[in-house]
Amino acid sequence: MPLVAKSQIRTHYLCERQARRASHRVPRRGQGGAVAILAVAFIYLDLVIIGLALDLGSVYHRNLELQGIANSAAMAAVKELDGSTDGVNRATTAAANAANNSQLMYHSPYLRTNQIWQQAALQMAPSAEGPWQSAEASASAPATISFVRIDTALMDPSAGSVALTLLRLLPGSPSSVATSAHAIAGHTGLAITPLAICAMSPSAAAPRTNPGSPAKVELVEFGFRRGVSYDLMNLNPNGTAPANFAVDPITPAGGVGGAGYTDAASIGPYVCGGQLAIPSVMTAPIRVAQPFPLAALLTHLNTRFDQYGGTGCNANGAPPDRNIKAFSVTTNSYMSPRQTSQAAATILNGNRLSNISEPQPVPTGTTNTQYGALWTYTQAVAYSAYLPGHPEPNAGYALIDQSAWPALYNTGTSDIKWNWAQYFLSYQYLSGPNFQGPAADHRGVAKRRVLNLPLLACPVAGSNASARVLGIGRFFMTVPATATSLYAEFAGAVPEQRVVSRLELLQ
Repeated sequence: MPLVAKSQIRTHYLCERQARRASHRVPRRGQGGAVAILAVAFIYLDLVIIGLALDLGSVYHRNLELQGIANSAAMAAVKELDGSTDGVNRATTAAANAANNSQLMYHSPYLRTNQIWQQAALQMAPSAEGPWQSAEASASAPATISFVRIDTALMDPSAGSVALTLLRLLPGSPSSVATSAHAIAGHTGLAITPLAICAMSPSAAAPRTNPGSPAKVELVEFGFRRGVSYDLMNLNPNGTAPANFAVDPITPAGGVGGAGYTDAASIGPYVCGGQLAIPSVMTAPIRVAQPFPLAALLTHLNTRFDQYGGTGCNANGAPPDRNIKAFSVTTNSYMSPRQTSQAAATILNGNRLSNISEPQPVPTGTTNTQYGALWTYTQAVAYSAYLPGHPEPNAGYALIDQSAWPALYNTGTSDIKWNWAQYFLSYQYLSGPNFQGPAADHRGVAKRRVLNLPLLACPVAGSNASARVLGIGRFFMTVPATATSLYAEFAGAVPEQRVVSRLELLQ
């Protein structure tokens, strides 16, 4: 190839390369501006994301604090409910103290005050589904109140207000947001044995005027006398045949249960433990079946006497009583003269299957050997101590003295006498002839021999039916149950809120 041609080709190549470089330089200047714009956009987006994370984190953290406050206030309140106006008032105070004294609240970086409680934040109800009402309304009708609800949105507004840090810089964004939490707490289990009997009277409290000077006016609750023993399998206020019932332990009051929930196999474990897995028996009718299968469940009842053979229950889930001594009138010289039966003798009082402790005057021919075991666990109380609408004080009612026995149980012949040192309130002894401890490896629990039983409005129609509970009676087992009899001393009526076995926080 000639030299001129090679030079021309080289010149052409160099010019073309320079032109190509020039063509690339102009667009790169425009693209650099776009990159700068995108960089600013990405930085702004990063700030938004960081701000969102920080501010939402603050809101989330504050919500957790409020939930803790709601939980602690709800649990503090529900522990105070006992069926009384005083209990409602104590619950209100406990909720306020729990909210205002919350450690979570004191360490909060968001609060401007440490007194956040407002009474509107507390509501109460008979069940977790309501109807909810104020504490003031609940105090006027406290008997069935078992649940509380706390709503922090109704406390001091500053409690849920969280100031925004970065998001507030965005156009149109608020400077703060509000968050809140709520909690429901209530009674979800009852220390009630799934055995029900009829109330011998619909009256929660009535006076019984016994002879003497001055007259001894005794408190009678639902037709039962404190300190008197009854055969719980042999009572009926509406007929001559015994009436007793197995209680469905898992179907809530007002619900519809199946017959299988009241058979011996289903309720056996609940009989051992003396428990119902429902929150209430007073708010609506409960499911019952009659009769109670005592022959199949007597061993379950007798776990309280440290007897576990064939029950499937054990001393961990169903511990024995700390005093398992059987107070049998036929084998022990508790009373003089010796009694002819373990409980007050059964009689027909009109068309009522009752016992000799009920009628006034005492039936002709009654002797002082027919009253059965008396005052092994508790004693008669004065009617004057009863205050309508208020549960029994924790300290108990005023007692009628032992010297009143001739008036309380006078048969028209001779007075009942007893060995003071060995008999009176036998269960309270923790040593001596009236005490017997359970096996060394079984931890005894005080008052396990006390059965809390629903007292029904009778008659109850049908073998598997609904029944209305008038009250809850306490009965102390004086001796182990047999296949036909369950002897127990009446120890008074008790509000449902005082037999709660489990408190639960419901979110």
